[in-house]
Amino acid sequence: MIRLATLIAVLVLAVAVYGRYQTENAVKARADDIASAERAIDRAEADIRTLRAEIAHLESPSRLAAAVAAKKATKGSQLRPATPSQVLSLEAALQSLTANADADAGGQALVETDPMAAFLEEYVVRAVAQDAWEAQ
Repeated sequence: MIRLATLIAVLVLAVAVYGRYQTENAVKARADDIASAERAIDRAEADIRTLRAEIAHLESPSRLAAAVAAKKATKGSQLRPATPSQVLSLEAALQSLTANADADAGGQALVETDPMAAFLEEYVVRAVAQDAWEAQ
């Protein structure tokens, strides 16, 4: 009887040791996963800091002013602000495009004459597609 009790106790102890071993290995694997994720986060944050520093450098007013001055020196000051006569209204641009399209296509316009209708049609198509996608 004592031998049977001892055998059962040894088997229970072996199962407990095996269970603890498996649990410990699982915990170590999860700890390694967490450490790996934290290292990836640290690398990403370092990359973000580097990119922000690069953006700050590229957008610095003194650097931009020097670049503009160098560009003006090489171009002979050909850069000038746009005059109002160089700026077209949307309607004038569309009329110009449709007139050119009519001349090129032999009377068949390549550009739609009602841009608002085209915009609304595109908007409705996208809204319907978005609603259908969200319904899935």
